Amino acid sequence: MSFLDLPYSLFWEIIAHLPAVDALVCRRLSTGALRTLTSPEVSLSLLLLHFPRSREGRLLRDCIQNGAYSELKQGHSLAPLFARLTRRYYHLGNATPWRTREVQVLKDDNHLHAVHTWDRVLSRDGELDPFQAREPLWAFGTDEALLVYPSPDGQGFLARDLHSQLEARVPFDVSGKVIRRVRLNSRILIVEWCEEQPCEFLNSRVAVYRHYATAFDLTPASGGSVSHDLTNGLDVPEKTQSFPWSITWRSEWKIHDLGILQDRFFSAHNATHYAIYIWQSSGGLWGVNDPRERLMVYELGEATPEFDSTGDKMPVPESPRLVQNWMNSELSTLGVRQRISPKLRGIYLDAITWNSQTKSACGHIFVHEEDHRNLEGPHRGVLRARHHHVKSTGIPLTLTGPKWVDECGCEVIGDSLSSLSRGGTLLPHQAERIFDPPSWPGRAPCWRHRLYPWLTLSEVLDADAGIRIAARHSLYNHREPELQPVLFVQGVDASHFRDIETPGSSALDEKNGDTEDVNQKVNDTLGKKRDGRDGYEVQFSPYYWGRLMTKGTIYGDERWLMGEGENGTITILQF
Repeated sequence: MSFLDLPYSLFWEIIAHLPAVDALVCRRLSTGALRTLTSPEVSLSLLLLHFPRSREGRLLRDCIQNGAYSELKQGHSLAPLFARLTRRYYHLGNATPWRTREVQVLKDDNHLHAVHTWDRVLSRDGELDPFQAREPLWAFGTDEALLVYPSPDGQGFLARDLHSQLEARVPFDVSGKVIRRVRLNSRILIVEWCEEQPCEFLNSRVAVYRHYATAFDLTPASGGSVSHDLTNGLDVPEKTQSFPWSITWRSEWKIHDLGILQDRFFSAHNATHYAIYIWQSSGGLWGVNDPRERLMVYELGEATPEFDSTGDKMPVPESPRLVQNWMNSELSTLGVRQRISPKLRGIYLDAITWNSQTKSACGHIFVHEEDHRNLEGPHRGVLRARHHHVKSTGIPLTLTGPKWVDECGCEVIGDSLSSLSRGGTLLPHQAERIFDPPSWPGRAPCWRHRLYPWLTLSEVLDADAGIRIAARHSLYNHREPELQPVLFVQGVDASHFRDIETPGSSALDEKNGDTEDVNQKVNDTLGKKRDGRDGYEVQFSPYYWGRLMTKGTIYGDERWLMGEGENGTITILQF
């Protein structure tokens, strides 16, 4: 008697005790096992049992709660979906990609000029290390599964759908423009740029450039159905697919009148608002010594007709609308003015900043600041910090009500961590904020120093899936060479861990565009595991550090991990 002939309750007791990989392998036992284990009911049960927090698992639960499961079951099989998730978490659990791709990008210093970060570096034992990475000139949208990057042919930007690898050109004319930053969030793509030719000269050496932001709407070609999100990329020949997004003009507006290429500015946006902070060193150019600072918030509003940024053809449209404009004095009152020793790390917005019932703004803009006692450079500040200090200040967009403050600092004595203090000031009417996920921008970025003496350079936090991928390096790596930089993943259930040397376990054996010596480079250190302070962590091979962390920043979620390599290409690891 086969276990397939048992009553369903007993059969499920057996199959539910197997790890996902073993349940998948059991399909090979016989034709009957394949038929049973790929049935919609068993596939759904296995999906929700083993991968309840995965993106697809969450979508499935929403689909069931909304009464749309029967419609989904008729059109698609869930068996390939279970296989895909098993593969994904198998490779996540062993910190090895299923597939690796490289994307060539434009390398043109004349038309690509990323915004500078602060002139401050970490100094220890006479060695210098970067403290804050410059943002790349490409963008990844988690919800959209899109990568937007400058086309290597110099003709603008390309948008790549990471499921199908299909590409479409963004309808943005780059002629006469210098790109400063690219943003993608909430199905809105924003390109920040300045004119190639200066509008005036302050003196013989300082040129002034007008800066603009151009926004595009991203609309799902399939209507954005749940079934499409669940099955995208599953068993569909790439050549038969069409690009799943429509990219259309939304609006364009001026963000900086008298801009100098050395100015620093930070931005953020969601579905309804765009915010930008500008810091302009005076250097006596404006008759004052203090930097000129400005924090502006725009209401994006509805899409507007395309216009000529020079103003020759038609006037600047009313949308987006400037709703907040805080200058030096207002920023001092709000407690976020930077002056000559800037500590700002970035600005962020609440996910929802528009109340559809009252037709008014809500939520906050958050200012993240960071300081360190080992900083050196012109922007270090007159007073050296006592420790590594991070802070988040939340300002209501309407300026109604108190601001939110959360800060964290680790006191370091010698080579040890003496104490860790954290304090937050709750908004009286939003005490439930303490239960918000770690990705909420109201939290101070404590992830930077929680593993002292390691400094976390960048992290990918998929809070809904419970997955964290981080890149860190030791502050003592110059005196202890064995403390090499580490790229690791946390949050994968131990049932997905396997011996990485199992034949056929990794698609690195596949011909996926990697060089032939990849296996030799990564074989010695695949899936190295250790019990970390925040849970079990699995380390990637050091080989991937050079392919992802050249610019000091990584992006992604539970499905992908990407960053820039030493040759300037974007490397995408798919799990």
